[in-house]
Amino acid sequence: MDDIALLASRHSDIQEKTSRPHDIAKAVRLNINPGKTKTMRLNYKKNDPITVGGNDLEVIETFTYLDAVLDKQDGTEVDIKQGVLLPHYGPYGDH
Repeated sequence: MDDIALLASRHSDIQEKTSRPHDIAKAVRLNINPGKTKTMRLNYKKNDPITVGGNDLEVIETFTYLDAVLDKQDGTEVDIKQGVLLPHYGPYGDH
């Protein structure tokens, strides 16, 4: 799997959603690299770690994917402030 977003409102749910792909991958001799796997918590008060294979995942403050920016504090406001949500024009002026 690559570039996957998992959403949950409870820690136990996100931990299960994170552990399940790890267990399936392991069964077919694939590996989820905990060093490359990041988490972002929005509106989350606890600091319980999310783990993969017993390794804590890094918690990040800002995430960018396909020019869309999500920030822990401002949500998508960062996009709006940077103008990222404005129409993009191709090399020949098409959109």
